[in-house]
Amino acid sequence: MPPCLFLSPICDYHLVFSFSFAAEQLRLPLIPANSDASGHQVLNGINYASAAAGILDVTARSFVSRVPSRNQYNGRQFADLLIQEYSRQQTTFYNLGARKFVVAGLGVMGCIPSILAQSPAGICSDLVNQLAQPFNENLKSMLNNFNVKLPGAKFIFIDCAHIFREILTNSPAYGFCAS
Repeated sequence: MPPCLFLSPICDYHLVFSFSFAAEQLRLPLIPANSDASGHQVLNGINYASAAAGILDVTARSFVSRVPSRNQYNGRQFADLLIQEYSRQQTTFYNLGARKFVVAGLGVMGCIPSILAQSPAGICSDLVNQLAQPFNENLKSMLNNFNVKLPGAKFIFIDCAHIFREILTNSPAYGFCAS
């Protein structure tokens, strides 16, 4: 029997670590956070998954529940705003010569540590998870559209929320044990 890994509510971070570990093993350069990238660094890629790196400048300065815009928009409107800006940014990268993109959707945001800490029972927030869904839907649509309309481009979507839920649903198959 393989060794057992304990499943925790922060599996999304384990997935990010796994991607970083894989990149290191393949001797790929680590790419800078969107908020730190400049000049020739953007030619190797931009990391929007780094803490405090956001699509909007305001989300880069504020993290998760402290985003001032959240009271100005419903989940769908905020997702539309984010995708509009993200589409502009990705089109700029394409126009600069980028052709291969790997884009991870939002994970199960209602289970990140800062949200769990706000729950007296330490459970995931279904409300926050539902707020993330419109972004992932819009993101998939945007990437599919780019694959059709931008010659020579290849956009790959990683469905982190699905991966997380699959691991939770079938944890023993992945070597995890419930604790």
